[in-house]
Amino acid sequence: MIEQDDLRAAVGAGTITEAQATSLLTLARNREAVRAGRAPQDEPFELFRGFNEVFIVVGLGILFAGFVGMSEAISLSTPNPDAPWNQVYNQTSVALLALSGLALTVLLTRYFTLRRHMIAPSIALTLTMAYFSGRVGFAADVHLGHEFLWGPIAATVGIALFWAWARVPFALMVGVLFFAASCYAIAATTSGVDPDFESFFLLSGQGIFPFITLGVGALCLIAALRFDLKDRYRVTRNAANAFWLHVAAAPMLVNPIAATLFNLESGLTNAILLVFVIVMALFAITIDRRSFLLSGIGYLIALIATELNQGWAIAVLLLGVLLITLGAKWEAIRCGLLERLPEFPGKNRLAPWTAPEGHLK
Repeated sequence: MIEQDDLRAAVGAGTITEAQATSLLTLARNREAVRAGRAPQDEPFELFRGFNEVFIVVGLGILFAGFVGMSEAISLSTPNPDAPWNQVYNQTSVALLALSGLALTVLLTRYFTLRRHMIAPSIALTLTMAYFSGRVGFAADVHLGHEFLWGPIAATVGIALFWAWARVPFALMVGVLFFAASCYAIAATTSGVDPDFESFFLLSGQGIFPFITLGVGALCLIAALRFDLKDRYRVTRNAANAFWLHVAAAPMLVNPIAATLFNLESGLTNAILLVFVIVMALFAITIDRRSFLLSGIGYLIALIATELNQGWAIAVLLLGVLLITLGAKWEAIRCGLLERLPEFPGKNRLAPWTAPEGHLK
């Protein structure tokens, strides 16, 4: 740990300036204050800071609704509707207006995100960036004769560039979803298969779509854990990045396996599903992220309703009590689990837990 005397020595040696030393000391004290003020069982999560941000989001929604409506009216008002180049004119207009929407999004992001550091407006602007980027891609789809290919790809690229520039954590989740959609679109175009909703999750079906879901979810989980391990006290933006990636990764990993097991409808697969949900719960407790636990609860309730018939209400009631108890005693349960787990790579970089003797680990 670098102490105040070390900073003074660094200033005296000319390694850093006095202003830099002051900034480092202020940053360290702010981080320590956040750690001290956060309850051990907290999982940091913010959607907005104050009602002013909600007010601004409403304004942004109205602004972009008007912009999109005006764009639609302009793009459909062709000078000669019967001309053969009518469709080309329409889609070119759509692309140009979408680029105008992207420019407006960038200007607003510079103010609300980079200057004001607002959370809710940044989330809203992430969605407008994805929408207008996708509109550019869908215009290209019409020109090239594709039904659904360049739209999600363009949205993925737009969100990736947006995150690299503005560093909005929510953009990571949106980018992952559009990346998965891009992979689905490429697979559907190359294979000629038009998938339905179940095709994305049922491993017992035909096609590679559920394996794409699992693959993207696994990559997303790896990235989330890397962010988590960089900030075990969860006081920097890395924690927010990890949170949104976990929200995206959990259903992508849980749904294909759980949905496939539940769909097979046998006693053995139901038992395996129960074990799988328990394993996901233990994993969620270990990494101190509740998203994986929530992703499996729906399947557990469906399993209870299917197997217990008339007794399902009591079982669901007990499940609710279990979840409330788990939420109330999350830290104690996590401490007991981690104290009993053997050492493994990265264990000392997980979110800290309190040992039985009262020391933070």
